[in-house]
Amino acid sequence: MAYTSFQQTGPEKISKEPPVIIMHGLMGSKTNWKSLGKAINAKTGRHVYTVDARNHGDSPHTSQFCYPLLAKDILFFLEEHSISKAVLMGHSMGGRAVMSVALMQV
Repeated sequence: MAYTSFQQTGPEKISKEPPVIIMHGLMGSKTNWKSLGKAINAKTGRHVYTVDARNHGDSPHTSQFCYPLLAKDILFFLEEHSISKAVLMGHSMGGRAVMSVALMQV
């Protein structure tokens, strides 16, 4: 999963709060959230990741595409980055994908 990372430098600026993961809507990409990702990071100090869903932006393209797979992609991203707790945010398709992740965790 392709992503862009926004992170403060300097120990006094880095938040201890969970990172924010943002996923775009259908036909979008991580660049749709660049300005907001930077702003959230600047105001909160939280590490912010904007991610490209499969078949979008710079992420790999595959013949398989459904919400359970999008949710699994997000869970794999969290595991790959050793993120045990995060704020998940999404628009449209991305919102449904992150809600699917939340429902898989209950």
